[in-house]
Formats: sequence, C-alpha cells, structure tokens
Amino acid sequence: MDEATIVVTTTADELDSTLANASVADFGELGDISLREANALSKAGDTIQFDGTDFTGGATSLIRLFCELEIGKLVEIDGSTATDVVISGDANSDGIALAGTFITDAAASDAGDLMDDNARVFNITTNGATFVQLTITGGNAIGLGGGGVRVASGTNVTFEGVTVAGNSASFKGRGDLNQGVVTFSNSTVFGNKSGSYGGDLTILGTMTLTNTTISGNTPDGERGDIHNNGSGTITNSTISRNFAEVSGGSISQNGAAITLTISLWWEIPSLVCSREVHSSSLLLMTSVTMRLVDQIPWMPGCSSCFCQP
Repeated sequence: MDEATIVVTTTADELDSTLANASVADFGELGDISLREANALSKAGDTIQFDGTDFTGGATSLIRLFCELEIGKLVEIDGSTATDVVISGDANSDGIALAGTFITDAAASDAGDLMDDNARVFNITTNGATFVQLTITGGNAIGLGGGGVRVASGTNVTFEGVTVAGNSASFKGRGDLNQGVVTFSNSTVFGNKSGSYGGDLTILGTMTLTNTTISGNTPDGERGDIHNNGSGTITNSTISRNFAEVSGGSISQNGAAITLTISLWWEIPSLVCSREVHSSSLLLMTSVTMRLVDQIPWMPGCSSCFCQP
C-alpha cells in the first residue's frame, strides 16, 4: 500500500469512532480530523501533518491531550507545514506556563501539584516514529517515566527540530525515557523534572544527539540530565546548567559506552559528586570543552567524577 499523508485540521482531542477499520467519514470528514484520529487512520509509513491554514500559531496551534497518544506503527508526525505546533499533556490547562508560551513550567507546576492530572504525551510502544518541528510539553507519567515521550524497547524514534520541555514523571526519564534507539537532531530539551534517575533522558537503549541543546533539567533525586545505562553519541551539542542531588549534573554514565565529539558543556554541578559527569564505564570524549560554574568543594573519594581539582 502506498504511503499516505493525513492532515490534522482541529486542535480538539477527539476520537469519533473506535472501529478497527474506520474511514475519514467515521471521524467527521476531512475538516474535522484530530491528531488522535489521524493516528488511528494512519498506516505504517504514513505522515501526519497539520493544516497550515488552521494551525497558525498561538492558541490555534495548541493541542491538549486528555490521555497519552500511543503509537504502534512507524509514522512521521510533522509540524513543519504549520506554525509553532504544541502538543501538551495538560488537558485541563491548569498548569503554570513559561511567560509568553504554552510550554509548561514543570518545576512551578509540580510544586503546586498542578501536574497530577496531566497525561504522558506520547507512548511509542512498537516500531517507532519520527517527530518534526513541534513542541512536546506538559506530559506527566507515574512509574517508569517518560512524561513527554516513552520509547519502548525495540523501537526507533527520531526527533528533528523538536522541543521537549516542561515534562514530569515520578521515576526515570521525565522528558524522555529511551529503551529503544533514539536520535535527536537540531532539537532542544529543557526544563524537565524527574523524581529520580535522569532529569530528562534516561537511556536504556541507544541515543544519538547532534546539534542539540539539553539545558535546565532537574531530578529531585539521583543523577543528572542524561542517565545512561545504554550507549550513545553526542556531537556538536550543548549540555548546560542541569542539576542533580547526587551524581553527574549533566551525565551519569553506567552503560556500555557514550562518545562526545566537539560538544560544549556548561553546568551547575551536583550537590554531592559536584561535577559535570559521573562515569563508572566507558566515556569517550573528543574535542570537548567543559566550563564549570558555581562549583562546590570536591568530595574526597569520588574517583569517578570528572574535573576534580
């Protein structure tokens, strides 16, 4: 079957039919297709886009999901045909947003218990997905994390020109829990909050970052912005001002290998291990610049921490 393009024409989160073989007519014709309905209509290899005459920026480009959107086939969700598409897990619009945006302020919202009723945004269960030029925010997950995006084992997910920001979860990987193969390019991951292990990216599979910024992510417990139990490559990227209470404000490395090439580091260090990187396995660094700010005294015995005095 030929690959198709399905166009989202409404910001409403609706599913007018649960028929296994539903057609466009079952969902209210072409002028009333939601993102959830487009996902239901799509087949492997299809592309979901957004109508540029409907999604013109601001509130007209904001989709609030009442529950997670599960993707179990290889599809592309492409926001490049519209203006500033934002997909949020804050259906009730009761969270606190960053000034002038629809991006959730996860720290402020979490502190006020305003994210408890939010949903995870995307759950990639099988095969994979590609996200292009959109924002994923306001997601919240209880348990094994991935408030913005959960990437299941065996899946392959790509983010191109995507912002993952203002997401929260109670355990691993608040912004993005990766158990599969994940690639970020020309993307931004910031302001995500976690209860433990990985302020934004928990890598249990494989991850590649290229021309990507990861900044201002915060776990309430151990480990910093990237908690790596898998393998990964970081190239021409900026990892800055992330925070952890125990080890590795930016990277906590326990996995097979992670390679950094021509990357800029710029970090407020962790409270105990006090440095950018905590590594107990192979960490390969080439042409990497590190700049530490607001350092606290190095803890004796922390032999796996980088940048000791």
